[in-house]
Amino acid sequence: QAVAKKDSRAFVDPQDFVAYLDSVMAANLETRVWNFSLNQPYSCDLEAVSALGHDIAMLARKHSVLPVISIGNKPGTRLQPPGDCEAAITVGGRVHDNNGDPAGECPVSLCGPGPSSMLKPVLSHFSHVRALGGVVISGSSFATSLTSPLAAHTIERVREASPDLVKALLLHNS
Repeated sequence: QAVAKKDSRAFVDPQDFVAYLDSVMAANLETRVWNFSLNQPYSCDLEAVSALGHDIAMLARKHSVLPVISIGNKPGTRLQPPGDCEAAITVGGRVHDNNGDPAGECPVSLCGPGPSSMLKPVLSHFSHVRALGGVVISGSSFATSLTSPLAAHTIERVREASPDLVKALLLHNS
């Protein structure tokens, strides 16, 4: 875990976090898909990509990896950084009906658009899970953790797959 829990007294400097990610990505070249279930607690600017979103995009290009990032959860009105990362698959939530088929949008997950009318989220997946004790909990992080293995499987199975190709294939076939 690279980021302290919400409400802890620890301060995480975003630039220290980016430097940490850079070193971890460089040390783990076999890892091609990176799951980010973290969001900064404010809505993205409609005019510019956030510093963290931009930094993750730069790392993705430098290390040839595909970030899969949660869009964020309410309260709020629009996706939260780093969900505005242009190089990432940003994932939003979706509910299912009684048969397990896709139904409506998740009432917890945030929505787009991203900066410069970027279409975000790129994909959506089920965001409600049954936790211990049978309690149903929801959040865009659950949808993100379901999408990351699909991206990893695709990047592993497609010959000479670039992160952009995998993103395009998943978007096209979803």
